[in-house]
Formats: sequence, C-alpha cells, structure tokens
Amino acid sequence: MTFDDGKVMKQSKGLATKDHYTIDVTNQYSGKILERERISLELMANAHPTSKTRLVDAGCAKGKLLIEIWNRFGIKGIGLEYSKTFLAEARTAGVDARFCDLHAGIPLEDATVDILNASEVIEHLYDPDFFLREANRVLAKGGSLVISTPNLCAWFNRILLLFGIQPLFLESSTEDRSIGAGPLRKMKKSTQVVGHVRILHVTALKDLLERHGFEVKEIHGTVFENELPAPASWIDRLMTIRTGLSALLVVRAVKKRELVKQK
Repeated sequence: MTFDDGKVMKQSKGLATKDHYTIDVTNQYSGKILERERISLELMANAHPTSKTRLVDAGCAKGKLLIEIWNRFGIKGIGLEYSKTFLAEARTAGVDARFCDLHAGIPLEDATVDILNASEVIEHLYDPDFFLREANRVLAKGGSLVISTPNLCAWFNRILLLFGIQPLFLESSTEDRSIGAGPLRKMKKSTQVVGHVRILHVTALKDLLERHGFEVKEIHGTVFENELPAPASWIDRLMTIRTGLSALLVVRAVKKRELVKQK
C-alpha cells in the first residue's frame, strides 16, 4: 500500500476546510473506547482481519482507535487526519498518521486497502459522494468500509421537530451550535460548532453506499454517549433496539463493484 504524501491537497469545489477539533478536545478523544467505536471494532472483526490486512482509519484524530486495532488484531494501520494538532499527537503516540484533506481525495493507490474505517467523518464532508467514490477506488474488491455517523431520524430528533426545535446534530450557524435550539439552548454543554454539514438517516446511508458500489452487510444503532441528560439516557439505550430510532448509526459495507471513473 503506497501513500502519496507529496500529493497536492486542493479544496474541493473551492470550499474551505476548517479544523473544528483543535480548540475543544472532548471526552471522545480520551483513552476510553466509546460504544460506537466498540461496535466499529466488532464490525472490523467480522471482516476477518489478519496481521496482513491493509487497514486505514480516515479521520484518525489522536490515533486511539488505531492503537486499539493494533492491540486486538495485530494490524499496523495507517491514519489519515486533517487536524495538525491531532496529527502531531497521533505520531507522538507511535501511530503512522499522515495529513489528508478528504475533500481533496484519499491519496492512496487503487485497490490497496482491505478495511477502511471512517468514524464520525461523513457528516463533516461537503461532498459525501466524492468520499465514497474514493473509498470504492482505494478498497480492494470485497474490502470493507466501516462508517459511524449521527442519525437524523433519532428518536429525540423526531420529538424535537414536533415542538419546532431544530434536531440535534444539525448546525445552522458556523459560529454557534445553539442556534435553533430554542428552550434547549441552556442545556448545551458547548456552543462550539463541530462542522456537521450532511446528516443522514438509515435509508439515506444505505442508498448512498449502494449508489457507490457497496453492499451493506451490517448496520447497528448505538447511543449518544455522554451527551444526553441523565433521565434521557436510559430511553436512548432502549431505542437502540430499533436501528432507525438510534442516536448513532454504525455500518459495514463491502465493495461489490468497481465504479466508472469520472473524467
């Protein structure tokens, strides 16, 4: 697997890419493995990895998941990361982390990856179709794409809409995440924008993957960990029984066909 570290990174369609993560390092980047990450690891295990499996973590942050992958599977994966701060910390931790702007593409050769993981990434991309075309290109046939992302149709979002309150995960401002939150504004732990631009639900996620040459093999729902008020947490856990009502979605899809390259 060859990484083109010298490739010129260009902004896709002139859209600027902002690093939303350097300022506010939240608990999701601590040493704890979150439930969505645990499920992602289980889905990777279902792809039957070996020590020779070529694995890439797109949006690897500090490299926590890659360290866990090494401990569990004995795989020395590659991390791709846009945040220069996280990139430095991942490298300090011994992770093979490389700078990458996913809006410009995945700088890897065709069919050189067996498992591509993208945890909480696709919702930050202006052009998810481009990302999935790139994922299809770099994955070997039969390779697995593992994605986790917020669910637009989560149970609490359905309730919020009934009361005219903007659903969680959506951001109407580039400066203040509490815009549109109405009476829930005071409950926000932080008003820092995290850069969500595409929030999907189960059908949209499946349709996107199938459009770009993937077959969905597994899809699971999980909780909005450490974010909801305590009284709502048990309801959130209960709602994972129905994937479509879950707070977050985790999916494994397999590359079934090559895409016609766009000129």
